[in-house]
Amino acid sequence: MERRQIYVVAALLFTLIGRISSLSVTVNDVECVYEYVLYEGDTVSGNFVVVDHDIFWSSDHPGIDLTVTSPLDNVVHTVKGTSGDKFEFKAPRSGMYKFCFHNPYSTPETVSFYIHVGHIPNEHDLAKDEHLNPINVKIAELREALESVTAEQKYLKARDARHRRTNESTRKRVIGYTVGEYILLAIVSILQSPNSGSNSAMKDGFLAKHFGSVHPGSVTVNLGSAGVIAYSLDKQNPLLPRLFAVVDDIFCLFQGHIDNVAVLKQQYGLNKTANEVIIVIEAYRTLRDRGPYPADQVVRDIQGKFAFILYDSSSKTTFIAADTDGSVPFFWGADSEDNLVLSDDVQIVQQTCGKSFAPFPKGCFFTTSGGLRSFEHPLNELKPVPRVDSSGQICGATFKVDAETKKEGGMPRVGSAYDWSSNY
Repeated sequence: MERRQIYVVAALLFTLIGRISSLSVTVNDVECVYEYVLYEGDTVSGNFVVVDHDIFWSSDHPGIDLTVTSPLDNVVHTVKGTSGDKFEFKAPRSGMYKFCFHNPYSTPETVSFYIHVGHIPNEHDLAKDEHLNPINVKIAELREALESVTAEQKYLKARDARHRRTNESTRKRVIGYTVGEYILLAIVSILQSPNSGSNSAMKDGFLAKHFGSVHPGSVTVNLGSAGVIAYSLDKQNPLLPRLFAVVDDIFCLFQGHIDNVAVLKQQYGLNKTANEVIIVIEAYRTLRDRGPYPADQVVRDIQGKFAFILYDSSSKTTFIAADTDGSVPFFWGADSEDNLVLSDDVQIVQQTCGKSFAPFPKGCFFTTSGGLRSFEHPLNELKPVPRVDSSGQICGATFKVDAETKKEGGMPRVGSAYDWSSNY
């Protein structure tokens, strides 16, 4: 008798799990998937991720749209312009539901799509069907809990696949890029230093052309009005490896190494294959989307020798940092139009900024919204100190922590105010 009871439970679970669909859809223009919902009020949930795109998604990429319509052709769920999302809704009635993906871009996109229709018997169902009992309800609730875990795993797996494809596509484009020591990023921001002898980095593509003439075969990524990223493959330093990645419109150039990689992977929920540049991108995305820590703590948690530049084209945001010892050569300056120029080649910076440049401050980070700050001493202000060259002329400025000046108190950290996403 005991063996028969176990068999019945197993058969019930098998029957319930049969309402799961997982598939891959290639979207050229509009592609639709249909799913039949047996009962009114059933929970329809799922997720989708664009896992295979052969181009860099810039800020002007329209993304993928998803529209879900009911049997009466009413829209019950919609999301627009995204590379992936989760969804859940209660079915307003039984019948055939239509899930349509729209790709406004000319390049075909492969979408990993996962959908589940969940049904948990209620008291009304128990009264109508004498074969149902509370045990069946508990089993259904357990199955739905397990299904939510499975759905999350599939979503993370699809995102991971997209990251791997993006990294592989990037690797092919830059021929195994390992050197980011020639980094030039022009964004609209002012560096507090004189502009004597400087040129305009952006005018007529001056900086990109100059860089290309000095380093034939270099790769340039045009970010439109936001600026330019250019990099070369020559003269790498094996002690300070360089990495480049693009994930969800976030461009990141990283040089150096992180000592506590395992700890940060666990902290940000990354898999074993994640490297330093992926860690920096995920740390930034966590800060941007949820803000569980202040920005200074995010950078301070990174232990090692490093410098990185991150540009989020979706929000026009820049995030730049260097370690406390200045282990990686890293310079910044302002051109004649107050555009910010960064590179680890001092001659490139001099060519564009003249005497308006300096080493990037040790133990500091820079954001578009917050400017330059110290992650070692986040409560203290930074003060500029003019640099003087060997001939006695002012040559840019360095920044030092002002021990006597404290910043105003930040966001009160009580209740829901534990959100630092708007304060980085």
